Amino acid sequence: MNDEIAIDLKDYLRILSKWKWVIVLITTIAVITAGVLSWFVLPPVYQAKAVIQVIRGEQRPLAAREDQTLDEVVGALSRLPQMTINTYVNQLENQVVFQRVIDRLELDRDMYTPAGVAGMVTAQAVRDTNLIEVQVNNTDPQLAASLANTVGEEFMVFINENNQEQLGISMKLLENQMESTRKELAVAAENLRKFDVQPRSVEYLTEQMASRQTDLSDFRSQLISTEVSLQQDVAGKSRLAALLAVTPPTLLIRSELPSAEGELNTENAAVQLVTVEEPNPAYEQITQELVVREVKIVELQARKAALETAVVTLAKEINELQAELAGKRAERGRLQGSVDRLNNTYSVLADNISRTQVIRAINIGDTSLMVVAQAVIPTNPISPRKLLNVAVAFLLSVMLSIFLVFLLDFLDNTIKTPADVQRHLAIPVLGSIPLYDTLAKSTGGGKQSQEFPKNQTVPRLTGYSPVGNAPVETSVTKERRDGQ
Repeated sequence: MNDEIAIDLKDYLRILSKWKWVIVLITTIAVITAGVLSWFVLPPVYQAKAVIQVIRGEQRPLAAREDQTLDEVVGALSRLPQMTINTYVNQLENQVVFQRVIDRLELDRDMYTPAGVAGMVTAQAVRDTNLIEVQVNNTDPQLAASLANTVGEEFMVFINENNQEQLGISMKLLENQMESTRKELAVAAENLRKFDVQPRSVEYLTEQMASRQTDLSDFRSQLISTEVSLQQDVAGKSRLAALLAVTPPTLLIRSELPSAEGELNTENAAVQLVTVEEPNPAYEQITQELVVREVKIVELQARKAALETAVVTLAKEINELQAELAGKRAERGRLQGSVDRLNNTYSVLADNISRTQVIRAINIGDTSLMVVAQAVIPTNPISPRKLLNVAVAFLLSVMLSIFLVFLLDFLDNTIKTPADVQRHLAIPVLGSIPLYDTLAKSTGGGKQSQEFPKNQTVPRLTGYSPVGNAPVETSVTKERRDGQ
């Protein structure tokens, strides 16, 4: 069975009452020390405050996009980065700024260093605003105000110089890139010019292509016309051949001739009938037309063959021209694209150089930062807070002294009074015999001593044990303390 420890409030009060002189002593010393330090030792510290407004500050940095154009990428070199309020605060705590403040105020460099001034200055952003508070703590109120105002002014100069330096670097990079682009553009333009003056340039091939296509169209029209004429002549030849087949080549002509014995003028003269075979004019005409048609058909066939050959040849030439022209156009398109790209890059660089020159002409520190509240000379110190220091010292000393007395009581394992016997040994005390100091009695003092003589044994205190009421004897030895 676990023993349970009962805590009695009376024990705490007893301990506090027993060691109350320790608590009072420690508390008094602590309060007096805090009062002396606050009123007579610690120098008063004054705080001056200046407020700077950030005009161009952003609360969040802009996210970079992956699909930026050339103008945006090059323009990023000629633009100042978007600085957040916290960035300005961190920039304000720069050692360079504090060194400039020391030089401007002509402070003693042995007493004031950038690190030392940094310990006096506190910069913080006002929540949910674009304001920065510059607080300076110093024992000299006028110096505190001067430091606060000078820090704000030198910070704006520092920002402006940094921006000018950054813009100068960007300007140099843009100018170098512009010169390199100009040289590349000159080379690309010369390559394009040489390509255009070649014997079979794109323009020449284009003209030849147009001429060949026109000729091919004419030849195809002539071929179609020739085929139509040939078909007509072949059909006419067929009709003439059929007509010739039914047309006799000769004709039998009968004529009356006078007889040789009679006279022609006499009515009774005799007449002789004669049949004569003569060529048929129609047959001869048809034959001539047929020959003409055959000659024409041969001519048309020869013309058709020549036109077909010309069409095939032109079509082959056009195909070759198309292949050559496609290659030349691709090459020229590549050269022209390179020239256009370099021209565009050159124009973008020129525009951004002009923009950077304009930005450099502007005092960026004055346009992005502005002191909206100058620091005034403080009249009331912020420290030491005398009453607060005394109150804190009082509370801490009370807490420390209480802890100390409980520790001392816990470490004290001696028995000095009958109450200690009853508390530590858990036995009742039947009685106690007081001791008198024999030396004091012999001198006539008659005062009862509260301390035991050195190495003197106290008469035994007899009591009963809690178990079985058995009598218990104990003796307590007390060493006399030095000086008592």
